[in-house]
Amino acid sequence: MSLDDHTAQAHLTPEERRTLLRAFADRMLLKVIAMDDPEDMPGVEKAVRTAAMIERIYSRCDRAERQKPDARKVEAERALHEPPRGSGDQGAGLTGRYAKMEQ
Repeated sequence: MSLDDHTAQAHLTPEERRTLLRAFADRMLLKVIAMDDPEDMPGVEKAVRTAAMIERIYSRCDRAERQKPDARKVEAERALHEPPRGSGDQGAGLTGRYAKMEQ
């Protein structure tokens, strides 16, 4: 394994990364289902660790999907803090409610 393996996904969007991570968890789950039931204690421990890892991956994907910002809220927030285009105001750079308070 080279040191550049982690940069192969640097060009992906967060949604694409979540999709890849969920697909990885799906493949792991299919492999675990196909495995024989463990017959000894080390096999049981390995199965429990593997199941816990798969659950954490799904949990991470779900949490990231819940926390992704709503595009409309991001645009509204950006519009609040950016100066209006063509205003020519090169002053203090205050926008939104702070600009109104100063006037």
